[in-house]
Amino acid sequence: MRARVEQFLSGHNHLRISPRGRARAAVLMGFFEGVEGVEILLIRRADGDDPHAGQVSFPGGHLEPGESIEEAALREAMEECALSPEQLTVLGYYDECVSIHEMIVSPVVAWIRSPQNLRRERSEVARIFSMPWLDLVSKRGFSTRTLRGYEIPYWTFPCRGLDGQAPEVQEETLWGLTGHMVRNLIRDLEKELL
Repeated sequence: MRARVEQFLSGHNHLRISPRGRARAAVLMGFFEGVEGVEILLIRRADGDDPHAGQVSFPGGHLEPGESIEEAALREAMEECALSPEQLTVLGYYDECVSIHEMIVSPVVAWIRSPQNLRRERSEVARIFSMPWLDLVSKRGFSTRTLRGYEIPYWTFPCRGLDGQAPEVQEETLWGLTGHMVRNLIRDLEKELL
């Protein structure tokens, strides 16, 4: 899987969106070899005043002044999950997209060598967990809903916690912008096999 993703990204002319005064954010799409084969790292944001509170997402956040997309994604992964740059190999970049709040979100795709010793930043993250990539590809627990005229992908199924403080299995729902990024990557990787 790692080689396949890396090969795809090396030949993929990822979509770049013109800022036009919009804020920018970067997220880390982190893959690793887990208990159930290749898994993808996700977090559930802590409850609070943030518009994304309680939602499942990739680790990530706003770019700081002068910061590159990669630097922002790695910094946010470290802050939110204690995932150090030494644990990661950046494979490439995926298509940028615009959030419902008009923010440009840039995914950085990485391979996580060892997702051990992850710790959540409690003020920002309620849970760190993974979803098996094959479950996402096979559309286990998949459905769609229409929201504001757009078809939104939803995956709901039990997920294994990666945070030593909350390792139990809990049901999680992946949807929204993060769901779109996952669905699009699945689609693009499937096209590569044809």
